[in-house]
Amino acid sequence: MKTSKSNISRLESLNNTYAPSLNTLIKYAEALDCEIEVVLK
Repeated sequence: MKTSKSNISRLESLNNTYAPSLNTLIKYAEALDCEIEVVLK
């Protein structure tokens, strides 16, 4: 994932109001070998 350490820290922080885009979350999941699942109820 081509991003800075500060952007990763912001994404992983639990105490902020940062709302990453779905595209960013997909790239992050791919870098971690995970999947994104979106469920609407």
